Amino acid sequence: MARYKPIDTSPRFLAVDLHKQLLPGSLAYAVNHLLDHDFDLSGFDAHYCNDAAGACAYPPGMLLKVILCAYAEDKTRVRQVCFSRGKVDPAAESFTDKMKRAIDSEEGRQRYGQRFATVEPVFGNLRHNKRLNRFTLRGQQKVDTQWKLYCLVHNIEKLAHHGYGQ
Repeated sequence: MARYKPIDTSPRFLAVDLHKQLLPGSLAYAVNHLLDHDFDLSGFDAHYCNDAAGACAYPPGMLLKVILCAYAEDKTRVRQVCFSRGKVDPAAESFTDKMKRAIDSEEGRQRYGQRFATVEPVFGNLRHNKRLNRFTLRGQQKVDTQWKLYCLVHNIEKLAHHGYGQ
């Protein structure tokens, strides 16, 4: 018989009360109910060989709850960045949609085409020739200063290549 760690879901050890957090009708509530009451998880017991020795394992039901709810909520990627835009009107057009509409217009296509001749060579030069793959300093003011120094070097090189000062 497999030995499992006791899981205490009472609010005295967790920051939230799971019984109040799992709302009826939500996917997390359904997964919790099904795994606690309807599914037979005894098939997992044969794969745990910690009857007499070894550390206790986490119950497979708890692990399944975590995995299923994480995949359902799309919380499986790491290092996500979240920006708060405050209260947003759900009917308002997103910035991504605005940008797509602007680029897909006739003027947008023309302006985007000009970008390749004006801006992209600068970034290519800084990234590949100057090896500016990432900033070596931290803090907005220091990064801004480092960026301006790279731009200064780029502009001095442009002047030198065009014969300025000869």
